[in-house]
Amino acid sequence: MNNQQSKSSTRGLGILPLTEKALTLIGWVVIAFSGNYALAQITPDQTLGNESSVVTPNLTIRGEPGDLIEGGAARGSNLFHSFQDFNVGQLQRVYFANPAGIENILSRVTGSNISNILGTLGVDGAANLFLLNPNGIVFGQNARLDVAGSFFASTANSLVFNNGTEFSATNPEAPPLLSINITPGLQYGLNHPKPSQITNAGYLVVGQDLTLAAGNLDLQGQLIAGGNLTLHAEDTVQIRDSIGQPFIAAAGGKLLIQGNQGVDIFALNHPDSGLFSGGDLVLRTQNTVAGDAHYWSGGSFRIEQLDGSLGDLFSPDDPIIRSVGDVSFNSYLGTSLHIVAGGAVEIGSVIITGNETGTEGIDFISEAITLSNGTVVNINGQTEPTLDVRAGVDPNQVGIPGLTGNQFFGDLFNLNLFGRPTITNTATSADIKIGTIAFANVNILDLLFQNISANDLLAGKVLLTNQYKPNPSLAGDIEVSATLGSLVPTLANLAIQNGELSKGGSVTIDSRGSITLNGIVNTIAIPNNDPSNPIPNDDPSKLFSGNGGDVTFLANDNITLNPGSFIASAGIEGGKITLNSGSNFLLDDSGVVTVTTGAGVGGNLIVNAPESVTLINREGSGFSNLGELVTNFTNSNLLERLL
Repeated sequence: MNNQQSKSSTRGLGILPLTEKALTLIGWVVIAFSGNYALAQITPDQTLGNESSVVTPNLTIRGEPGDLIEGGAARGSNLFHSFQDFNVGQLQRVYFANPAGIENILSRVTGSNISNILGTLGVDGAANLFLLNPNGIVFGQNARLDVAGSFFASTANSLVFNNGTEFSATNPEAPPLLSINITPGLQYGLNHPKPSQITNAGYLVVGQDLTLAAGNLDLQGQLIAGGNLTLHAEDTVQIRDSIGQPFIAAAGGKLLIQGNQGVDIFALNHPDSGLFSGGDLVLRTQNTVAGDAHYWSGGSFRIEQLDGSLGDLFSPDDPIIRSVGDVSFNSYLGTSLHIVAGGAVEIGSVIITGNETGTEGIDFISEAITLSNGTVVNINGQTEPTLDVRAGVDPNQVGIPGLTGNQFFGDLFNLNLFGRPTITNTATSADIKIGTIAFANVNILDLLFQNISANDLLAGKVLLTNQYKPNPSLAGDIEVSATLGSLVPTLANLAIQNGELSKGGSVTIDSRGSITLNGIVNTIAIPNNDPSNPIPNDDPSKLFSGNGGDVTFLANDNITLNPGSFIASAGIEGGKITLNSGSNFLLDDSGVVTVTTGAGVGGNLIVNAPESVTLINREGSGFSNLGELVTNFTNSNLLERLL
């Protein structure tokens, strides 16, 4: 992922997405390389007969010199154009005329050359513009769009309409005689086995919806839509930025990035780079999403497979996800992960592979978080591997999209070209549901072949909270369930381990509702020289080389450890385990809380449960060396079974 260009001042979240109002545009900038290069050539074909397109050069259009495309075949509110070649040269301005009553302008290229758009392409009116070229489309450096409506570009063979008729570039016929209804950006046909590519490395702004649909998308630069933004590839969507040019994908409405075979994002070189939406933000592919970027969604954030089920995220560098609504994906593998959500967070499994890199305030979050009991937890994914998940956050406290505090996007709004985005805020609850959490120096191949040992495990920090700047209208619980055991038997739920005489990682769960554990929490330190050495029953002091980490559960409601659950802080000196329940504390059938140490001092166990502590079908086992025990609850007759 990092072989494209080396990271410098990596970007931040820097944009509030745009509205669905029509706008006057700002344009794009693109770097393009292609074969079949034809400069500034617009050649109408003869497929429309007497309704062929007519190009008139050197007119004054919107106050500046430009070329005007007129003619075409009008069918109801739709106007059809057909070209042998279609290109816009450097500094050239080409506009489609927009006769009264025309809402959609559809253009196709029937020749064998790609289209190079190197200057300004626009509509002299408010109609939507469609550009269809099966050979490929390149938006070159200094290209601009001046389209107040929607813009749709595709390398499909044909546009397919809702009545089954087609406007084909490979089998060109006259457009249908009857008027047709068009849903911009949604209906198109890809008949070629390997559709061509659309390349953009520039700055593209449209007033309404923006859709790029091709075999492959090679995207650099900026794509900004007042409405929905759809980036769809039959094969792969590849996104890159550079030190000198940010990549921006911003939608006032929904943002969908779909690569049927792959979504490959590396946009961390520039501080302004990011993906932003006023509505839902969806990354969709049948394979794992490579998603090195910062994300901001005014709706929900979701990674999904082609069938709609949750998908996987891989990010070796600095991902930050901010969403006013819910956040959901199946699994995460990569460096420290930060999620700030106004709604619920659901992740199947998380494996943190190391620290973040880059510059504080640009690439990663460094923040002191105050818990519900007044305790402060310092979050810094650069100093230690970190999983930082905050759910149920007040929508006004999710954070502006941008770590750098730059004025780029604010200035854009203040130009009065856009209204404010329509934030959909699809938050359903403040729940956090996560399967396995592990900290390990591994990669995708290690997981695939189960090439993992205890020596790969790392110390790290876990913060799961729905008490951070909360939205009081949402209820929420936190549940952690072990699901990774069958895939990687050596990694237990919430497994955080390390050696070399350093402290084990810490786990903090702070819930406005209940906390439910269906697995194991380990914050232990083990030696690196023989990680496979089993625990000696008679002399545990030989096992540990470091200190155990702290475990803190804070719940306004119940704390429940379901059958088979286990909390352990193990090391030469055990860490402190704090279990504060606002109601009941339940250990059900093999649930156990222990602090095991070597020859050092045992850690403290603090249990606060105003209503009761209940153990069901549980007998204590293993070795432990508790330090101070602090309790506060009404029903104490089963306390001795904690030890």
